Amino acid sequence: MILQRTIRTRPRQGLAISEVVTSALVSELLEPSPEFWLVSGWVSDITVIDNTHGDFDHLLEGRSGAWTLTAVLALLQRRGASLHLALREIPHNTAFVERLRRQMNDEPLAHYKSPDLHEKLMCGHDWQLSGAMNFTWNGLERNEEAVEYRVDEVAAARQRVELHQRWIGVAI
Repeated sequence: MILQRTIRTRPRQGLAISEVVTSALVSELLEPSPEFWLVSGWVSDITVIDNTHGDFDHLLEGRSGAWTLTAVLALLQRRGASLHLALREIPHNTAFVERLRRQMNDEPLAHYKSPDLHEKLMCGHDWQLSGAMNFTWNGLERNEEAVEYRVDEVAAARQRVELHQRWIGVAI
């Protein structure tokens, strides 16, 4: 089954993308993809899952509170996902990667850099989120963005093949 939705955010009117990102990451925590990709020009350690009321305790090791992107990515890695980050080569993103590495306890992290990267994408085994949005607070909560969320195993596999060829130099 293929599910696809284009979301045009208008945060001033209450339509932000953060709930879609939360849903995608919660689904990843339920069944982690063997390979998880995050590609972005800018990325910040934003809150992506609000567990202040304990709604996701069963997924988040019983820890309540706000879960940041680095905390969720580190948990995905501990649950078996191979993490791949392709980011613009800037100090802001370097600080994000360093924070993630500290939470991963020196486990492997595939980190690719480009000084000109502008693409924005999050991709799991059978889904992808792509569009104009950086993975920052402004991208999720403030800016007007156009983002496509697609659940399609074949399209996600095609995307991972292209990412491998682009960043690793080998097809899978």
